[in-house]
Amino acid sequence: MGSKLVKSFIGLDLGSTATKAVLVSGSGEILDSAGERIVFKQSDQTNIREIEIDDYYNHIFKLIHRMSSQVDEVQAVSWNTASGNLLFLDPSGIPLTPIISWLDTRPVDSGLTAEDAGFTEDEIYTTVGWPFTLQFPFGRLLWIKQKTPDLLSSKNRVCMSNDYLGELLTGNWAIDNSTATTFYMYDQQKMKKHLPYITSVGLEPGQLPEVHPVGYKLGSVTQKAAAITGLQEATEIVLGSFDHPGAARALQLTASSQLMFSCGTSWVGCVVLPDRETVLRKRMLVDPYESRNGGSWFGMFSLVSIGKYFDNWVTEFMKFTNFSRENLFRKFDLLAIKWGEKDPVPIIDPIENPLTRSLFNKLCGSWKVSAIARGVLEGVVFLMKKLTIEKGIEIDTLAEILLVGGPTESDIWPQIIADVFQKKVVIRFGETAGAVGAAVIAAKGVGTDLRPTCEPIEIIPNKRVAEILENRYLLFCRYGGNRNNA
Repeated sequence: MGSKLVKSFIGLDLGSTATKAVLVSGSGEILDSAGERIVFKQSDQTNIREIEIDDYYNHIFKLIHRMSSQVDEVQAVSWNTASGNLLFLDPSGIPLTPIISWLDTRPVDSGLTAEDAGFTEDEIYTTVGWPFTLQFPFGRLLWIKQKTPDLLSSKNRVCMSNDYLGELLTGNWAIDNSTATTFYMYDQQKMKKHLPYITSVGLEPGQLPEVHPVGYKLGSVTQKAAAITGLQEATEIVLGSFDHPGAARALQLTASSQLMFSCGTSWVGCVVLPDRETVLRKRMLVDPYESRNGGSWFGMFSLVSIGKYFDNWVTEFMKFTNFSRENLFRKFDLLAIKWGEKDPVPIIDPIENPLTRSLFNKLCGSWKVSAIARGVLEGVVFLMKKLTIEKGIEIDTLAEILLVGGPTESDIWPQIIADVFQKKVVIRFGETAGAVGAAVIAAKGVGTDLRPTCEPIEIIPNKRVAEILENRYLLFCRYGGNRNNA
């Protein structure tokens, strides 16, 4: 890389299935990026999704070390995270459990509801900003109270995986007000612990971390952490954000005419709105974003786990059609590209359509493989368009769609998004946008206005196919997964 640089920042994106890191110079140049997939503990039960503590944090420390070794000084580190991963600690801070991922679905079959905690779902949504769900800490803690109540002992501490990372690096324990939303134990507007919810799951306030705003300086790196990560003891650790509003900071999502799609395990639509009441009225997930400084609130709506549905579709369909397993997703892309933009395409709903041999036989009996690949890609985008409209977002008023995540690496998906919505699609930083946003937060926490540089990629909608795709979209809405050969 040449000579070392004096001033830099590290941003981490702690995703649901992968971890990424970027090194950004004080002038905004992306110096390096890296990442790896998260390895879950092996289990015979598919509903269990847990992560070994040592493996998870050692992996993060190695990423930090790779970044820090390339520069003379790292001024600050922060992270954006797909939060909701629960962790129990003993009084001295030693983990009592693996990291329990929000993807772990064991509580779902329990039949527990918000009423079991003594509250209505609307009450929880209004206080927290997210609807009640059994896979996130509030619901999971109700389930744990029923199954393994000893974990809730007043001597133990309860946190999420990102909060514990801060403690490992600084010795201080706190949570930012963005990921605090996903914990459900905090009042989002008052930015403090919410006692009724805490006591309803059998906990006491002191068992949970204190809450501070995004960009709060948690502390400097301890001597022990410096030895592991290669950071200096003077490096500041700054509290980050939930992943989607974190990525939005990298892409400079600031106007109501912008819509961001953050695409990973779930596809999440993101908008800025003038006040919290507007976000609640639209029944979106609420993030405080820049509201503390008089700025906008952040609204999110999600196709939950659509990435997993898509992955399964590609894997099973390509296996059925005898494609080799090497570079499956790239091959699927290339198949879809081969199909003409004006040629007929089957209507496929990746969520509703069952992955069965009979379905594949039916599709392949009527369509070329390339048309089916195109249909699956379009189906995901049709689902996103339908949800966007349902959330009251007027597509005609949009100037652009900002795209983050896996589809940015595709040669065809961004164009399909542009063509279905008939809006310009803009890509900056690709799959590293979340980590870049974390670097921006890290810099702001120590008083630096970091402006990472990246030449945007702009995909212009093809007006020639607007009517064709609109008609296919209307067919999709009419038939959905019940018709696969329209």
